[in-house]
Amino acid sequence: MLNAFSKTITKDDNAFPLKGMINPCFQNNGTSNVVILGNELAPGDSFPMNTNGEELANSVTITFGAGASKKLICNYFTRSKS
Repeated sequence: MLNAFSKTITKDDNAFPLKGMINPCFQNNGTSNVVILGNELAPGDSFPMNTNGEELANSVTITFGAGASKKLICNYFTRSKS
């Protein structure tokens, strides 16, 4: 069984943990651009990481640009432990 979660990121993170996440999708809900894995997201853009159901074990760097509002939402799934 999969469980859905969401995290809000509001500052730069050199090692945002993806451990245990399945299909994380980052949505820029702020007013500043943000860079994830070399991909620049403008406000309103999203960056899906399709893992085909596999759990991730690494981390990513998240860097915000200049702007009044820094808000990145990460929606993801985890597998229930039985």
